[in-house]
Amino acid sequence: MGTATSKLGGWYTGDPVFDTVQALQIALVGSTVLGAGTVAPYGKHANDSLGSLHLNPKLGWWLMELPATACFIPTYLLSRPPANGKGPSSKVSGILAALFLFHYSYRGWYFPLSLRVAKGSTTSFNIAVSLIGALFTGLHGFLHARMYKSLGAHLTDDWLRDKRFLLGLAIYQLGFWTMVHSDYTVRNLRSTDGSGPRYKIPTGGAFRFVTSPQYLGEISAFGGMAMMTQTVPSAAVFAITCFNLIPRSFHNHAWYLKKFGDEYQKLGRKRIIPFVL
Repeated sequence: MGTATSKLGGWYTGDPVFDTVQALQIALVGSTVLGAGTVAPYGKHANDSLGSLHLNPKLGWWLMELPATACFIPTYLLSRPPANGKGPSSKVSGILAALFLFHYSYRGWYFPLSLRVAKGSTTSFNIAVSLIGALFTGLHGFLHARMYKSLGAHLTDDWLRDKRFLLGLAIYQLGFWTMVHSDYTVRNLRSTDGSGPRYKIPTGGAFRFVTSPQYLGEISAFGGMAMMTQTVPSAAVFAITCFNLIPRSFHNHAWYLKKFGDEYQKLGRKRIIPFVL
């Protein structure tokens, strides 16, 4: 399976800009841990806890995810491999960059534009959530662009044959497509014009097992990315995603039970991990 060794990339690189931004991302992990019990006010959980200014969900999601690509692309193009030749190989760099951009082409562009907003509902995404999320995705884009292009010395051609890369890639793909299918299922609960009941019980796919398979998919995707790349930025993104989405899945489950009662209870779904949690 390959003989590559890996040293977790990103703790301290000697690059002052990267290391400062990385410290900010790690601080964001800590703030996410502290706020893990608070449900972010958007979607079915929209409220005024972070202020009364709300956005259309399409705009809110787009603004939140936009910095990932907006920061990644110029940073990647302007970064240069280190003069000592110990940076990522061009092959691994290209593969990881393509994977990142594919992910955020979906998450940052297709997903927001494809949302079907309930008829008569125009504002259910708190602007504070967009701004906080934009900080997160902007850091995400910058740090990964630098790591993939310049600073990931362990990302050599041999790494592509390492079992950690291969297993991480498999977990990423499973998680990503679970997320995509779950988003598709939820989106198609509404007609294209947003008419009909605002909320229905989603069925099929991973919804047979858990209330929030889209969250399970996203967590799995970033967990796979962390395993596949072995970097501190990817590990931080995985941690932030877990501390944000796992508690939210509990709130979602309670919301469905309250709204649909016995009809939902009898489905026997777990919250986020099939058969376990």
